[in-house]
Amino acid sequence: MTKFSAALIRHRLKAFIIMLLAAVLCGFLALKTPVITDMTRYLPSDSTMKKGVDIMAEEFSSLAMPNTVRVMFHNMPEEEKPEIRDRLSAIPNVDSVSFSAGDPSYEKDGYTLYILSSSYGYGSPELNGVIREIEEQYGGVYEMVWAEDDTMGGDVPLWIIALAILIILIILLSMSPSWVEPFLFLATIGVAVIINTGTNYILGGTSDITLSIGAVLQLVLSMDYAIMLMNRYRHIRETESGEEHTICMQRALSESFTAISSSSLTTIAGLLVLIFMSFKIGAEVGIVLAKGVAISLICTMTVLPTLILFFEKAIIRTRKKVLQFNMTPLAVFCSRFRYPLLAALVILFGVLLFLKNGTRFTYTYVETTPIDDHFPRANQMVVLYSNEDEEAMAGWIPEIEKTEQVTSALSWSQTLGKAFTAGELAASLPSLLQMAESQAGMQVPDSVKEMLAGESSDFMLQTLYNMAAASEGEDPSGFRMTFQDLLDYVMENAEGNPLFDAFLSDDIKESLSLAREKLDDAGSMMRGKQHSLLVLNTTFPDESEEGTAFLNRLSEEGHERLKGDFYLIGSTPMAWEMSQSFASELNRMTILTAVVIFLVVLIAFRSLLIPLVLVSLIQTAVFATMVLIRFTGGSMYYLALLMVQSILMGATIDYAILFTDYYLEKRSGTDDLKEVLQSAYDHSIHTILTSGLIIVIVTMILGNVFPNPATGQICFTIGEGAAVALIMILFILPGVLAALDGRIIT
Repeated sequence: MTKFSAALIRHRLKAFIIMLLAAVLCGFLALKTPVITDMTRYLPSDSTMKKGVDIMAEEFSSLAMPNTVRVMFHNMPEEEKPEIRDRLSAIPNVDSVSFSAGDPSYEKDGYTLYILSSSYGYGSPELNGVIREIEEQYGGVYEMVWAEDDTMGGDVPLWIIALAILIILIILLSMSPSWVEPFLFLATIGVAVIINTGTNYILGGTSDITLSIGAVLQLVLSMDYAIMLMNRYRHIRETESGEEHTICMQRALSESFTAISSSSLTTIAGLLVLIFMSFKIGAEVGIVLAKGVAISLICTMTVLPTLILFFEKAIIRTRKKVLQFNMTPLAVFCSRFRYPLLAALVILFGVLLFLKNGTRFTYTYVETTPIDDHFPRANQMVVLYSNEDEEAMAGWIPEIEKTEQVTSALSWSQTLGKAFTAGELAASLPSLLQMAESQAGMQVPDSVKEMLAGESSDFMLQTLYNMAAASEGEDPSGFRMTFQDLLDYVMENAEGNPLFDAFLSDDIKESLSLAREKLDDAGSMMRGKQHSLLVLNTTFPDESEEGTAFLNRLSEEGHERLKGDFYLIGSTPMAWEMSQSFASELNRMTILTAVVIFLVVLIAFRSLLIPLVLVSLIQTAVFATMVLIRFTGGSMYYLALLMVQSILMGATIDYAILFTDYYLEKRSGTDDLKEVLQSAYDHSIHTILTSGLIIVIVTMILGNVFPNPATGQICFTIGEGAAVALIMILFILPGVLAALDGRIIT
C-alpha cells in the first residue's frame, strides 16, 4: 500500500483531472438518464400482477392513464359551474375535464370538483403551465384548491439537495478544526455524487425513489471517509512537523486505507444485500448506493488529497476551536456497570424481537390532500381476463357491483359490447352519457343531449331500430343492437336519406360521427386480441381490511367462474400481493444481512465474538426503530424497513467497528478497563459524532420535507434508526466490550 500511495500522490494532478473530466461527462449523462415512475416494472418476475401488466402492455399498448389535476371550489353558484368547466377545458394542454352535475362524486356539501386530464407528465413544463393557469384564473376564487394525482410525488426539488448540503455544512463547520476543511469534503463527495448519478445511465434508468434518496444518502454515508483521511493527515503533520507535506499525505493514505476501505466494505456489503429483495427496486437502490460508496472511496483517495495539499495554507490560516467532549464520566459509567450493560443488551434484544411483531406495515404510501377530505381519491382496480370468458364475466359483474364500495364496473361486455332493445337503450342512455363524460372524459355536445332528452327520443330510437331490423329481415320487437351498432347504422344510411333528416341535423350528424370515432378508440382500450379489461372504480382505502377481503373474494370467485387465467392489477392489488410474501422476505433479508455483515466483521477482527456482539447491537437498533414506530401510533412503509435494515447494518456498524478497533489497540498496552474505554472514546468520538449526526439530522429533516411521502419515510426511518444505533454504540457497546474483555482478548 505504501508504494501505491506514493504513486497516487506523485500522479495526483493527473488523477484529479481524470476525476473532474469523469464528473463533467457523468453530469451530462445524468440529464439523459430516464426516470421511472411506474413501480410495476419492479415487481418480481414471478408476480401474478407482473404477468398481467406485461399482457396489458402487449395488447393495450395505446392505453395510457391520463395525468390528472383535481380542482375543487367551495360554494360556487350553480349557474357558473358549466362556464368554469368550459374555461378549464380551454386551458392549453388540457385534454378533457370530468364533471357531472348532481353526481356526488363531483358535487357534495357545497363543494364542486373538476378533474382535468392531460397527456403530459407530472412535472413537465406543459402540465406546470396548466397549474399556473389555474392559479392565475382562480387563485382565491371560491376557496379554490388544486392537487396533482401524482402518487409518486414527482422529481426532487433542487432546494432539498441544497438543504441537505447546508445541514451537512453546518455540522462539519461545528466539528472541524478549520473553516476550509468542510468545503473540501463537500467538493470531494460532490464529485463522487455526480459521477455516480451519471453512471446510472448504464442501468437504463432509475426510479424516482432511487433518484430522490441516492444523492443524499451517498453524501451522508460517505462523508466519514473524507473525515478519517483528514484526521489522519492532520495527526501526522502535527507529530512530524518537519516532514514534507506530500510525504505526510502518502503516509496518511497508506495508514488510513485499511480503516477507510474496511468501513466502506461493510457499507457496500450491507447495501448489496438489497439485490436479493424480490421487489426489484431494492436491487436498484442497493446497486446505485453501493456504486456510490465505492466511487466516494475512489474520490477520497484521489480528489481529496489534491485539494488538501493545494489548500493547506488556507486550512492552517483558518484554524479554529473544535468542540470538545468530556467522555470520562461515560467511560467510568461503562466500566463500572459493564455487566448490567451486557445484560441490558441481551434483554433488549429479546424484548424488542417480541414487540416488533406488533408493528403495522403499509405497502402503499400516498400523501392526502384537502380535496380527499370531501372527494376521496378513486381507487381503481383492473381485472384482466380472457375474451373466452366474456359471457361468464357478464354474469359476474352484477354481483361485483353489489359491493357498496364499488362505484362503477366498466367492461366491454357491459358497455360498448352490450346489446340493447330500443326500450332498454332509451332507459340506459342517461347513464351511458354520464359514463362517457365522467369516466371517459368525453364532451357530449349539447345538441346531442337535447335530442336524446327530448320527448321524441323514444320514438326516434324505436324508428331507427325498426329500420335496422327491417334491413336485416329481423323481427323489430326483439331486435337488439349495441350502441356502436346503432351509430354504425345511422352513419352508413344517414347521408341523403330524407327519413333521417327529420331526426338528425347536420350538426348532430357531425357530432355522432365524432362520437363513433371516440367509441372505436374506447373499445380498443377495453378489448384486445385475447384479453379484455374490467375496470372497477372503488372507494376502498389503498390499504384496508375491507379492501383485502374484497380482493380475496375476487380471487376466489374468479377461479370458480372463469375458465382462463385472470389478473388483478392496481396499487391496492399490488399491495395485497406484496403483503402475502412480506413476512418471509423480511426474515430472509434480516438473516442474509446479518450473515453478510458478520462475515465482513469476522474477517476484519478474526474473532467470532466481536462480530456477534456488533451485529446483535445494530440489529437491536433496527428492532427498536420498528417498536418505536409501533408505539407512536404510526405504520412502517415496508420498503423503508427492508432498505433501512441493510443501510443501517452496513453504515452504522462502521462506528461500532471504529470504537472496537481503538478499544483493542489501547487494550494491548494496559489492563485498566477505564483507561482503555477513555482512550477509545477520545479517539473515536469526534468521527462517530460528526458522521453520525450528519446521517441522523439530514435524513430526519429531509424525511419531513420530501415531496414523495414514501421516500420521506425511508429517509426519516434511516434517521431514527441511526439515532438509536448511535445511542447504543456510545452507551451500551463500551460496557459490553468491557464485560466480555477476557473472551475478546484471548
